[in-house]
Amino acid sequence: GVDTWRQWVAEPQDAGFAARPRPQRVAAWYAAALSAVQLADPAAARQALRGLQGEVAGDAAAARQARLLGAELELAAGDAPAALSYLEGSLALADASQPDAPRRRPELLLRTQALLRTGAAAGMTAPLQTWLATHPGDATAWQALAQVWQQQGQPLRAVRAEAEAQVARYDYAAAVDRFKAGQDLARRGGAANDHIEASIIDTRLRAVQSLLKEQTAER
Repeated sequence: GVDTWRQWVAEPQDAGFAARPRPQRVAAWYAAALSAVQLADPAAARQALRGLQGEVAGDAAAARQARLLGAELELAAGDAPAALSYLEGSLALADASQPDAPRRRPELLLRTQALLRTGAAAGMTAPLQTWLATHPGDATAWQALAQVWQQQGQPLRAVRAEAEAQVARYDYAAAVDRFKAGQDLARRGGAANDHIEASIIDTRLRAVQSLLKEQTAER
């Protein structure tokens, strides 16, 4: 609630705060930043983030987390370019020994949201599809891909991605509804229709209808 958020924002100002163990100070700054976002106070959120960054300086893994938080804060404040700047820094802190470092999920999803805000998310289609090829149960990534495709003027693909997001949540009834909506959209598309996408939707609809029957029987 609001009173608790205000307490967390104020906690780093308490007497004796600097004498607390470092992990407690880090947690307090992090909570203060998130609470300030909930209170719609971007100035307080940024101040708390600066405190957090000071505590984690020299720790690459923790500094990356702080920069990811910074991206979240700036997205909440409506400053997509600033969010993108934080994300570039977080990738620089990622462990270069890991081959999937540039495609880490937090950076992937936050970058997509930032670019959607700027209207320039087309370049995220391939990274999201690559991620989903190996993580098909990631509902949030499917929803992000749906938004990207919608922004690109690909409503049929967007509807399929929305359906796949519901499959990932095991809400097969909702998924069936979205796949059927895709079929209706495909039928209205006429000669301009994406026939490959329409075929995928037909196939996925049959598969998910079977899953829905099984789920209903188990209940």
